Parts: sequence; structure tokens; C-alpha cells
Amino acid sequence: MHPRLTLAVLAVVLVSATPAFAQTVTTRYEAGESFGYVIESRVTMGEGDLLYAERAVTRHDISAGPGVGIETITITDFARTGADGAVTDLTEAAARLEPWVVSLEEMGGVPFPLQIPADLAGALGDIQNLYRAAHPAFGAHRISEVYASYENGEAHSREWASLDGQSRGGNCLSANVQLTRLTDETELYRVILGPPDEACIAMPGEAFEGHVTGTTPDNVFFVSPGETEGRVNVLTGREVNTIYVTLDRATGRILAGELRQVLTVRVTSDCPADFDCVPGYPTEFSRETTLTLIGD
Repeated sequence: MHPRLTLAVLAVVLVSATPAFAQTVTTRYEAGESFGYVIESRVTMGEGDLLYAERAVTRHDISAGPGVGIETITITDFARTGADGAVTDLTEAAARLEPWVVSLEEMGGVPFPLQIPADLAGALGDIQNLYRAAHPAFGAHRISEVYASYENGEAHSREWASLDGQSRGGNCLSANVQLTRLTDETELYRVILGPPDEACIAMPGEAFEGHVTGTTPDNVFFVSPGETEGRVNVLTGREVNTIYVTLDRATGRILAGELRQVLTVRVTSDCPADFDCVPGYPTEFSRETTLTLIGD
């Protein structure tokens, strides 16, 4: 096994096990298999003004981990197209990502990389959220009847930092899962990943605690360098993801996915690095993503 995979594999295995339930699907990995996905996203602000679009291609190599089968995810192509049509190739930045190991098996998990290129945060978050929607720990596989749902009260958090340490972010999500279609070959889940009743991550500073909308605490933040040295830009607020994910019942593999993420956030520019500033005004961002399976 690649030496850099050891800690990642352990992180997958050490995710708390879920008890056995009547299941319509069980994930089965075959070592040596490989497949991939095309992930396409559009990011808009306010009433729908396009900020940028992204397109990534991933490769997933299956191997045997200690106790579980694992997927090692590699991004082989990544481009961002601005509102003006200018294309930025981010494939080289994606190549700097450490091997990302996940597992959809019941004893596996979907840990988020701790250090990532900041430009990849949105796409990697989409992939993780789609995999969370398909994972038994969030409730998929527990439901055996169409239109039945499962409310997962457990909060799942992630935090990450950029490779240069200049940017960082995190979120905290719980799940509501509904089985919406079941055939002999496939099943379709509708999953809402949103803020839990109680916060499970800390906002960057005291001024940013509370909630930008609704009654639940804010559950997402992002900090990046400001225009002035020693200052930062801060985004804090509420993240809600509505996901549709289709699974192959024979293998548990994700066949297709759709995700709509709504961020209702305050964007604060050039805040002192100690976060002693007044939060900005609320605004809304939307991220719409599709995931399409491709072969070997």
C-alpha cells in the first residue's frame, strides 16, 4: 500500500460502525476495479447571476483496505469557466491533492481531506456530500420501503485548510434521508443535508456566532486572505444541500447524482485577523452540481 494512504485508510476504518438494518442495497467492492465520474457545477449569486462554472473528472481505484474495500479518488481534470467565458485550468492544483480514500461499505467512511488547494473546496465538498448521501452512516441502506424516511440526528462536521495555510473552512451537517424510488436494479434517495439543532463547529470569531437565518446555529464558514496584509475575508452562515442520488443495488455504486446547495451567508471583507469586526450583510449563493458515472 502507498505509504501516504495509511492514515487515510485508518480514518475510513475508524468511522463508527452502524448497526444492521433491513437493507435494499449493500456496497460490494471488487479489488482492481476502476471507474470515474464527471462532476459539473454552476455557482450563482443572488437572483441567479452566474459567478462561474466548474467541470472535474475523477478516477476511483478499488483496493482492499484493512477490513473494508476502499476507493482512492484522483482528480484527473479540472477547469473553471468564469462568467466572462475565461477558462482556468486547475488540473495541476488538483494533482497536489493527497490520495483521498473513502469507502461506502458499512464499516467505512467518507473523511474529508485535511489539506486541499483552496480552489478545489467546492468540488471536493460536492463529492463528499454526494457520498455522504449514499453512505449507511447517514441513513441510506436503512430504509426498505419507498417514501419511508430516516432522520439522522447525529451531526457530522469537517474542517480543512489550504496547502499554504492561508485559507480554511468547515461545515456541520445532519441528514434527512428518503427512499423515493426502488426497482430491481436501482434505488433513488432524496437526502437533505442541513444544519443540526446544535452547532458542532465553532465560527471564526465571537462576532460571527449565532444564525444568519432560521433558528438553528450557523453551520458553515470560510476564511481567506483579504486584500490588505494582515486582514481576512470571512464567509459565515447556513448551508443546506438537497441531493438526489441513484445507487446500483448489486454493488452500492453511485450511478448518478444531483446536488443543489444553498448558502445564506454574511460575506465580510478585510476583517482584522483577530476577527474583531462587524459581519457583513446577508447574501445568497447557489451551487448546482451533477455527477455522471463513466467507465474504466
